[in-house]
Amino acid sequence: MLADSTEAAVRSIDKMTPKKIEQMISDIFEDRLKDGQLNESDMTIKEVNTVKGTLVDGLISIYHSRLSYTELIYLQ
Repeated sequence: MLADSTEAAVRSIDKMTPKKIEQMISDIFEDRLKDGQLNESDMTIKEVNTVKGTLVDGLISIYHSRLSYTELIYLQ
């Protein structure tokens, strides 16, 4: 539930940055917690934060921006 919704939401971000990814994931987790969707999961807040951090790291590594080859040529 959390991985699917965060991944889909992150893909919708315009001009993606690590900060925007982290904020989007934090907002999703906060909404799920406030809505009570994790109440019966037996997860502690520490475990929820571990999952959140793992998703942030993973999605930032997947969706990080890359320099185009033309930019690389100009940088040299």
